[in-house]
Amino acid sequence: MTATLPDHGDSARPGRLVTVAVCTYRRPEALHRLLAALERLTFPRSGTPEVAVVVVDNSPEGDAHETVALARSRGVLHVTYVPLGAGNISVARNAALDAAAPGSEFVALIDDDEVPEPMWLDELLVVADRTRADIVCGPVLPAYPEGAPSWLRRDDFFAVTGFPDGAELTEGITGNALLRTAAISRLALSFDATLGLSGGEDQLFFRSAWTRGARLRWAARAVAHEDVPQQRLSVRYLMRREYRKGNTLGLLDRGGPGWPVGRPVRRAAGAGFWALTGTVAAVRALAGRHRSDALAGALRVVRAVGMVVGLAGHRYDHYSSGTGSAHGRPLAAFVTSESPFYQAAGHSRFLGGLVDHARSMSGLTVVVVTTNRVGFLVRRADADGLRFVAPGVRRIGGLDVVVSPSALASGVAWRLFRAAPRQLQGRVDALRTRLRSGRGVDHHLGTRPDAALSAWISQRLAEQQPEAVFFWTLWSLPQPLRLPTSVRAPCVLTSDVMWQRADALRAKGYRVTPSAFGVDDERALLASVPAVVAIQWDDAEEFRRLAPDTEVLVSPVAFTTPTRGRRADPDRCLFVGSGSLPNVDGLRWFLDECWAGVRRARPEAELHVVGTVCARIGAVPDGVVLRGEVSDLDAEHARAAAVVVPLQMGSGLKIKIVEAICHGVPVITTSVGAQGLMALEPRPFVLADDPDDFAGAVARLLGDLGASDALAASAREQATLFTPERAYQEIDAYLERCGVQARSV
Repeated sequence: MTATLPDHGDSARPGRLVTVAVCTYRRPEALHRLLAALERLTFPRSGTPEVAVVVVDNSPEGDAHETVALARSRGVLHVTYVPLGAGNISVARNAALDAAAPGSEFVALIDDDEVPEPMWLDELLVVADRTRADIVCGPVLPAYPEGAPSWLRRDDFFAVTGFPDGAELTEGITGNALLRTAAISRLALSFDATLGLSGGEDQLFFRSAWTRGARLRWAARAVAHEDVPQQRLSVRYLMRREYRKGNTLGLLDRGGPGWPVGRPVRRAAGAGFWALTGTVAAVRALAGRHRSDALAGALRVVRAVGMVVGLAGHRYDHYSSGTGSAHGRPLAAFVTSESPFYQAAGHSRFLGGLVDHARSMSGLTVVVVTTNRVGFLVRRADADGLRFVAPGVRRIGGLDVVVSPSALASGVAWRLFRAAPRQLQGRVDALRTRLRSGRGVDHHLGTRPDAALSAWISQRLAEQQPEAVFFWTLWSLPQPLRLPTSVRAPCVLTSDVMWQRADALRAKGYRVTPSAFGVDDERALLASVPAVVAIQWDDAEEFRRLAPDTEVLVSPVAFTTPTRGRRADPDRCLFVGSGSLPNVDGLRWFLDECWAGVRRARPEAELHVVGTVCARIGAVPDGVVLRGEVSDLDAEHARAAAVVVPLQMGSGLKIKIVEAICHGVPVITTSVGAQGLMALEPRPFVLADDPDDFAGAVARLLGDLGASDALAASAREQATLFTPERAYQEIDAYLERCGVQARSV
């Protein structure tokens, strides 16, 4: 920056044409505010020009069309609408320049999330006339949301200001700029499309202009105000932004085809200076407990690192790696209190299948885990198209690392428990049961996010900008529910009807929390969401009764039919289950009331119990083998002559039954176990509620090859209901109705 040019006085030039160019991407409300502000522009100093407005819509869905139509209907502005949908900001800005009204002397650039003051354009024109500048830029002042931390309200964090009026510049900003069209043509200026996802296209544009001889000036009174969304009020956002800025500077100074040749040695030295001074400033600030100054110093260090990485030729795609671009933005986000890969339980299989389906549609799916149960300690970031976001997880280099002490302790403890001998697992579980009982709780239904966690969820979704959001059960819903404008298809996934589960547990004498949860509570939660996914058809009918205005979809768990052939042991039956209370209760009932009858009829019969339920059973009678967790569940089904599902309470869909059906294994279950499947014909299971009837059904299936084969044939026939194509059919149709389209991967 150099000295201010002398003021030659105002020069009113009425009658000239100026085009205001706006690139917008999925911000219809912000665009509405901007267009309304442009209608209020005044020109007391430069003379009233003719103003044309060009809106380039960068969203593939054409979000801005209705907003532009509304502005046109008011008749104040002449607005040209350019539907582009490129998802690349450089392409959009070039389209805006190309669409400028013929004969325009200037093109003014302003971002869609800004609001100019009434004399904004007037002041830009005054400085352009007075200094004969080719490009004039003005300040952008932040508008913070209510409750923004005071230590983040710094001009050098979010404001663009600080130069005298008329000052000569070597760089510029696209959020508030006036470009002389003759200079753009003369200097062959355009925005580099290769930087349209990484950012830095504006830095290259203005550097190219300056190196080609353009005159750049500052208009101190041409003020625009920019909303600072809540998701940007974070250290993470500021760090990523500074790293990207430094990375771009390094790339530009490294030079390249069509780029201005920079000074890489000087840039490297500058990076060293920034790193040193930033470190010193951060250390001093921390010693003095000045949080804001410490962050400012850290940001200098981060920018220096970005410079060095850029000089090495590595580009950081700021938008495609996080938020904002059509290519890098995930199609779907799942908000859950537990990662689908945390344990091998039925609900995990259901949620994991949906996550995999979303990943197959888009190539990138986000899982927002609200607790410590993330399912890993270290993993490659965005591996296999999955991005994990959790309070205790940080991205370090190319890895997602659990850094929170509590999350780390929880993850290690869970792995040690699962790897421990069954006897030790049993002791640990007995201790946990006593602790729960001491608190007067046998089963915890769930906990709604509090205000802090709700804000955290909303901020993470705003950062990721998904088109669809799936909340895993009503317990994961933030309060209040605030979704970014990118979300077209919000939906709640359910594994059962919660009030029915609560009543079933209470009827068996178990203590649940929240203790008073009932049908009215579930009705109120359902009323707050536009769509809910039921795991089975009976649940869907209940949801429609509770919430007639909510769209109800059905998506049972999906399984791919195994290709492995069955070689069943005629005396072997199987129980699969996690350590949930309904599984423990049902298995104990079977062992206490039924197993002796099975063994009397079939003395060689064996029951193989698989899953974490084994840790909660204790001593078992002869013929029962507690296997714990196994690596190959398909092999267990291949060897089983029958699967027993003796549940006495519960709700929803029993995943273990569906899995047995898809393996073609006969099932013996109770009315509780068969919930949601009673309409299947022919039935792929035998129904028995009385202990003697249940034991007799198991013994007959183990001894009657013909009956077993007939039931297996029914299972194979019904398995088609649970293929991914059928199971996800209604969800796919819902997404399509909402305008969410699968992307090629």
